[in-house]
Amino acid sequence: HIWSVGVLAQAMLLGNSASNEDVQQLMASELWSARSSHSRSFVEQMLRPASQRPTAAQALHHPWLKSTVIPRGLSNAVPSGEVTEKLMCYMLAILLVPVELAQRDLDRLRADFARVDQDLDGFVPRRTAHGLLVLRGSIESQAAAAIEVADVRNTGVLDFSSLAAAALFTDMLPDSPKVYKAAELQERLKTLFFEAFTDEDDEALEEVPIEVLRERVMTSVGKLMEKYGGIKYA
Repeated sequence: HIWSVGVLAQAMLLGNSASNEDVQQLMASELWSARSSHSRSFVEQMLRPASQRPTAAQALHHPWLKSTVIPRGLSNAVPSGEVTEKLMCYMLAILLVPVELAQRDLDRLRADFARVDQDLDGFVPRRTAHGLLVLRGSIESQAAAAIEVADVRNTGVLDFSSLAAAALFTDMLPDSPKVYKAAELQERLKTLFFEAFTDEDDEALEEVPIEVLRERVMTSVGKLMEKYGGIKYA
């Protein structure tokens, strides 16, 4: 299936399809000069030998798809601003996880994630991530709301950094069946962000200096996020 995706993508991008014999020839074609480096990288990965190809979840998170594919479920009834709000929530959460989650909590979450990542591709389905949050102590509605925001582009899978963000979201959502929008969570996260990264004397500060951010996120939890979540704070 992954090979077929690569063949289809190459056919749409270049107007030519590949066979086992001419993959390398087509990948070196001058036709790629009119295409982006991300699109070429995507096709190249899809057409690698079977043992080297990405899983479907990894393919969904390739930079080319993440920058060009409209998130699943978007329509005229769903404002595009909602995606931006989810992304802002995710970015704030990634900065807040190192100062708000305990190392023991993140260690357990990582161990649980590794246990259910059966194909070892670094992603788990949303329903599995939901179960991990419930196991952590969240109620069903909290977990569902957190997963909905953490899966920013609606790919149906979460990596470890997204799961950690979702764990933080559940700690901030009330124990209530009410459905919370990303915009509401974003405001809560902004408040927590300035509480965490500014001092009382800096109440009027509208921006946090980058050196302050770097210093405060490099906790033991921050180092775990860099190691297992693919995050780079420095």
